[in-house]
Amino acid sequence: MPAFNLSKLYKKNLNTSRQAKPQALFLFCIAAFAVLLLASPCIVPAQASLPTANLSTANLPLANQPVAETIGEHATAATEKIADAAQSVAQVAADTTSQTAEAAAAVAQHKFQQDPLFWTYVVGTIVALICAFAFDLARPGSLARAGSRGVANIPAYIWFICAFVCLASMMLGTTAAVSLPLGFTKPYTDIRELALMSLFGFGFGLIVAIGLARLLAIAEPNSGFTLDSRSFIQGVLGTLLVFPIVGLVGILGALIHTRLGYSVNPISHQTLQVFHDNPNNVWAWVMIATAVLIVPILEEIIYRGMLQSMFLRVFNAPWIAILLTSIPFALMHSIGGTGMPWYAILSLFTFSIGLGIAFERTKRIGVPIIMHALFNAANVGFTMLMSK
Repeated sequence: MPAFNLSKLYKKNLNTSRQAKPQALFLFCIAAFAVLLLASPCIVPAQASLPTANLSTANLPLANQPVAETIGEHATAATEKIADAAQSVAQVAADTTSQTAEAAAAVAQHKFQQDPLFWTYVVGTIVALICAFAFDLARPGSLARAGSRGVANIPAYIWFICAFVCLASMMLGTTAAVSLPLGFTKPYTDIRELALMSLFGFGFGLIVAIGLARLLAIAEPNSGFTLDSRSFIQGVLGTLLVFPIVGLVGILGALIHTRLGYSVNPISHQTLQVFHDNPNNVWAWVMIATAVLIVPILEEIIYRGMLQSMFLRVFNAPWIAILLTSIPFALMHSIGGTGMPWYAILSLFTFSIGLGIAFERTKRIGVPIIMHALFNAANVGFTMLMSK
């Protein structure tokens, strides 16, 4: 039977006590500061109305009265008056606190009426973060606890080559559209030309991407190239969690941009701008259909299915893979003269992080595809409302 070591137990308790003292002192200071902060608006008026005990020499008892009895009576009277004064101060503090809370609620309601979308994003972000922590979706170590996807059977350079081939296929499809006898004229700014270039580029890239994804799934069955009915449900739930966070980041970025003295364009994507300016043009709708139905599948196969798998293969760390993949995903949308502002790129970076987490958590490429499609569709909806 092991001997009971009293000295070790004492030292352990002493160390614990020493560690707890700073924490207790910190909490005490916070509590004292809070009390002073709440009572500060009412200290001055409360002092002006405090009842004071009349203890002047004119009211002192005669010398023939018992001293102990006299002191007790005056002490009792003073105690009662001090208690009444303290109760008065507490009542004033409570009234002031109530009035402050009502004023804050009125201000919040006014702000909500002025900009309901902002506060909707705020509330949605809070709910999303609570759900992410409560269901262990994005807490520290949650991706490790969920287990990693299978990427070890395919070298990192193969993942990269596949992504590069898909991107090259997009450019080849765009070039083919211009080269075919479809009546294109430089500088290719007509809506019909833009729609055909988009359709040919993303369409040909999608065909190549699906073929490569099929081969990669055969070589690594656990890589996550899965699209089923469960992916749709999880994609919808993921969109509900990610969308308010992305929207809040975009609004805060636009607010900073405005405070710096720059103007803000509520439409930050070239395709959406074309649709906004030409809502009744059939070719504008072709561009929208491409953005909602084709682009999400192609981009998620490239960025999540291939590039994120490459980084996961190299670093064996899901978070690093997600962050490194999000950088080219966000920057890619600013290439080609799109004129996308930095706050919109920041929103896309945030959105890409959400897509990467969804892919690693569910191990289904269909989940970020559904999320991406719904995100694009929502932006189209907002653009339609603005065009009206």
